[in-house]
Amino acid sequence: MVALRRYFGVIVIDCETLPAEVGRVALAAAHSRVLTSPATPEGVSSTYAVLRWMRGLPRRLLPGTVVVLTELTPHPGIDLDAATRQLRSTGAAVRTLPYDRHLASGGPIRTASLAHPTRKAAARLAAEVFRLAQQRH
Repeated sequence: MVALRRYFGVIVIDCETLPAEVGRVALAAAHSRVLTSPATPEGVSSTYAVLRWMRGLPRRLLPGTVVVLTELTPHPGIDLDAATRQLRSTGAAVRTLPYDRHLASGGPIRTASLAHPTRKAAARLAAEVFRLAQQRH
């Protein structure tokens, strides 16, 4: 990871599929991090636990971390404002990716089929992640 980050501003890694130690190294070595979580009570709870673990690491990772709460249904049934406040209390930024019928159906992602709010949220997220990747934390 350390060798790769010299050449790539953004690397996408699915830490869930890696052995725990490799996933931890990937999180720690990245310039910035995006943690995705379903906008559900369980998703918020498990993400909060990961953020608390990250807060205990020697290197300050949370200022370079963005949590993306993804709405899986049109009406998530969770207080997104309260969830955002809880996750932000750790020092991470939090964004929401709104429900999108095209993404919910699965399969290949076609940008032209995304709803305008989804494209707008994704563009803002990409800009924020690139900005964070260029800062020193």
